Amino acid sequence: REKIWYIFLSFSVSPIAITAAAAEATFSDIGKLSIGETYIINNSVVRATSGEGWSFNSETSTLTLKNATITTHIGDEDSGIFCDEDLNIVLEGTNIIDLSEDTDADYGIFTYGNLTISGTDEDSLTIKTADQPGSESYGIDTYDDLVVSGVTLNIFTGSGYYSRGITTYNFTIKDNAFVNVKAGAAVGFINYGIDTSYFTLESGTVYSEAGENDSGYGIGIDSYRFVAKNGVVTAKGNRADIFSSSAKPEIGENVTLNLDGSGRAAIMGGGFIWNEETREFVCPGHSIDYTNCSGDHCGVCNTYI
Repeated sequence: REKIWYIFLSFSVSPIAITAAAAEATFSDIGKLSIGETYIINNSVVRATSGEGWSFNSETSTLTLKNATITTHIGDEDSGIFCDEDLNIVLEGTNIIDLSEDTDADYGIFTYGNLTISGTDEDSLTIKTADQPGSESYGIDTYDDLVVSGVTLNIFTGSGYYSRGITTYNFTIKDNAFVNVKAGAAVGFINYGIDTSYFTLESGTVYSEAGENDSGYGIGIDSYRFVAKNGVVTAKGNRADIFSSSAKPEIGENVTLNLDGSGRAAIMGGGFIWNEETREFVCPGHSIDYTNCSGDHCGVCNTYI
């Protein structure tokens, strides 16, 4: 009996002794995040947390670039950096996304959520994209909000059927950031240096130029509001330096507004013209229409120039 009992124990214990515990996967609210040729997250599973020039914190959805150079993309993401949710990018040192030779990549950075790019005045990111005659050539495209804080951001896009330096819903520049954008020529459609619904300059410097195109806008504000509180705004476009299709733009006393004016109009849309002497937008020959006045659509000039 003792011998039988001993054999029973050895067979019952043995499987436990040789079974290894499976490593637990780290899951993320982000479904997919890629940088260059690496999937950081795929199918909501964190695949990598660091690489040459970058590291990722899954708890805060923060991608840190430290003197990184990105020259290609992965799979169908057609972006140097791709994210399908909100993403924070922290810059350290001099960083480059150079896709000027990658004609399969349409975007420097693409996010379906909010994007924040932050750092100090010693940190920078330069984005270059290739000529795309039959497609888009965009520096940054975010479906929601874009905030640039404290850093230098340079964007140079190639020509394309659509060519835009920055496309976002709500663009905020703060903490004395410097944003320098030059979009390439649009082969078949309108091009913008910056294309957004809301533009807010809290503090900093913005230079935005649309490439050689009859329908180019330096800064395009689609339907909502342009607000500059502190800093410098320089815009240049062959059709208009600034296009604001709705409410009267707001320019603070501590703002220098440089409009090229060599195209059809310095300010176009909404009927307003910038008067440098009085430092205000005027509605020539017409009164400002306050009928049906509500929120962001309040105070629309009732003629177009």
